[in-house]
Amino acid sequence: MNILFVCEFNQVRSRTAEAIYQENNQVKVLSAGTHPRARVELSEALIEWADIIFAMEDEQEEYILEYFSHALGHRKLVNLDIYKPYKFMDEILVKEIREKVEPWLN
Repeated sequence: MNILFVCEFNQVRSRTAEAIYQENNQVKVLSAGTHPRARVELSEALIEWADIIFAMEDEQEEYILEYFSHALGHRKLVNLDIYKPYKFMDEILVKEIREKVEPWLN
């Protein structure tokens, strides 16, 4: 299963989620951001690569639906409702991501 995590700048939340799951042999993970200055900017190719897309909050979900709805196809888009501020690999952030993502992986 290919999983894409999306936040705004791809610096903290989506990058943390990618780091958590990159050692999981059952999935392949990438992350991206919706902002033009994101570390990795969200693209149609990334949307098409994914089987499931986790948006960190409403803003990213709306962005994906507005700009990439044509590329979503059968892909599942899930809003995790994880809002800033956090720091990369923050313990509370890691726990929240795991709690909200795990049910989708089983």
